[in-house]
Amino acid sequence: MWQFIRKKWLTLLLSVLLGWMLWMYANRVESRPADLEAYFELRRPSAGFEMTVTPRIANVKLTVRGPTGAIYEATRSDRAIRIVFDPGDPERIADGKTREVRFDRSMVQHLPPDVAVVEFDPPSFELTVRRQVEKVLPVGLPDIIGTPDAGYEIYDVKVEIGRASCRASV
Repeated sequence: MWQFIRKKWLTLLLSVLLGWMLWMYANRVESRPADLEAYFELRRPSAGFEMTVTPRIANVKLTVRGPTGAIYEATRSDRAIRIVFDPGDPERIADGKTREVRFDRSMVQHLPPDVAVVEFDPPSFELTVRRQVEKVLPVGLPDIIGTPDAGYEIYDVKVEIGRASCRASV
């Protein structure tokens, strides 16, 4: 047996090396499920609109399936996986009604293309968009009614602001 090893040592070394490379390749390409956390980001519309998300979501759990190496790279990259929802033009949805928005793959950012999202937890959220109106109320000089008590006198009345504003969702 030792003679066989001495004569064929280069072939044996090459076969061990090729076996190791095949194992590394298969480990990288093997498709496995994994659970990842993703930050949820809601793009705010222009001023004049209020958006409410129910339930309050900071992170979304993703169940993904893909090559082990790609999933590993996604979890250790400098860019965190995010789910970004852009409501688009708020004018068309600012009616105060609550809508259910389901998460989908197009909302996920910084996830490799060969990794598929199998499930979102929670699967959806409720979005309410209301128009905000602002009313400017003029503030005039105060009316002084009555006279001060004995020993007191009014010598100066000063109003600091000339207007106040009130903002409310409609």
